[in-house]
Amino acid sequence: MKSLDQETIAEILKCVPHRPPFLFVDEITFLSENRVEGHYTFREDEYFYKGHFPGRPMTPGVIMIEAMAQLGPMPLGIYLHEFHLRKRPIFGVLSHLDVDIIRPILPGTKVYAVAIKKAHRRNTLKCFCELKSESGRLFAEGNLGLTLIEEKNDA
Repeated sequence: MKSLDQETIAEILKCVPHRPPFLFVDEITFLSENRVEGHYTFREDEYFYKGHFPGRPMTPGVIMIEAMAQLGPMPLGIYLHEFHLRKRPIFGVLSHLDVDIIRPILPGTKVYAVAIKKAHRRNTLKCFCELKSESGRLFAEGNLGLTLIEEKNDA
């Protein structure tokens, strides 16, 4: 299984609809028809740490899941839909979620994500995803589903 070249990966990342401060992708390091890998560092000055929790900040679980989706099914779905099948531009809506959060992610932590395609039928993509530390310590794992919706220019 060969990864796409970095130029193509960069083009795919431009299609991800998220932008700071709600973009949780620093780099996609591997992307093929069946697998995607990437990483993100949760900076100590992330906006959500101010209130979650003062004096003992940790990454909210919903943000962990969002990072998993942005590092996994979102770029894989864009690749499969727009670049492989050559369909109109899409955006993805999280449509299935079965994730276990094992341990919190603290400010300053670099996380690594792996997503493996389980199914891609019609406009639905399902992946098994993991979020780990550099040493391989598991933060979260589970299944994420993304419904891919074609953008229409006829509002």
